[in-house]
Amino acid sequence: MAAGMGMVLGQPVGLPGDNLIFGGFKEHIKSVRRKLHDGICLWGPDRETHTMANPARSITFDTITDDPQFGDERAFVVIRDATGLPNSGPTATGRPMSGEPANGSPADGASRFSNSVEAIDDHVYMVRALIHNTAAESLQLVARNVRFYAAIPTGVNTDAMVQGTISADNCGEDASGAVGKPMSFWDEAHLHSDSPFIVGLIPGTGRYYNNVRDFTTDGFPLSDSMCTNEGALLGYEQMDGRIQSCFQYSGYATFLVRVRMVNPSDPNYNMPPKPVSINPYDIDA
Repeated sequence: MAAGMGMVLGQPVGLPGDNLIFGGFKEHIKSVRRKLHDGICLWGPDRETHTMANPARSITFDTITDDPQFGDERAFVVIRDATGLPNSGPTATGRPMSGEPANGSPADGASRFSNSVEAIDDHVYMVRALIHNTAAESLQLVARNVRFYAAIPTGVNTDAMVQGTISADNCGEDASGAVGKPMSFWDEAHLHSDSPFIVGLIPGTGRYYNNVRDFTTDGFPLSDSMCTNEGALLGYEQMDGRIQSCFQYSGYATFLVRVRMVNPSDPNYNMPPKPVSINPYDIDA
């Protein structure tokens, strides 16, 4: 089971968020709290885990706990400040960009992604999710109707949990003929601040990177339907919902959000952010 895409990835560390209202995607969330690294992450469902030496024997997602690039894949959603950066593969690697301001980021060479970042007024953030069918490469098991969903909290927050969910129709299917069933897998990243803020999707910024369109490209476009019950289809050579087992066929879904600080005296204090165009953000759609 050879690792693929060779990217520098962030190690997820974060804190749970509570009392969040989710718009669009109505996935029934039965989240399981688990201590990962030095923080507490919110991911689910509770599922069997695997290692590089002993991958899964049936279709499942993000279950490797010793991924050489990502660590524990169950914490598969991370976030970075992408203000002033292009919405492109190089930004999605998490490596420092040429001329990128420090903004309290890790030292050069370290990933800019983490599980939790400070929310700053008018800043743009990239959310990234690892998509990996962790069944053994030799089994050549293909997950069908694989979709990605993004849940972005509405209303005012001081700790906003942005959740990514992967679903497929035939999880548990194996080489012996066992019939799979629909399942979903989720994790989250956080934006936090001492001051209240709202956060919204920047429309048209969804991307999917894999070994067909890697981080040297602008990836495959992902529809804004990822923020609805429909979700966005993923794939390999095309976004047809089919992802085979093994790192070779894995990928990363990304999208951009923007933060706006709010004043409690504002009459729109409890209103969700309105959809916004790309142009005000100086982001290449």
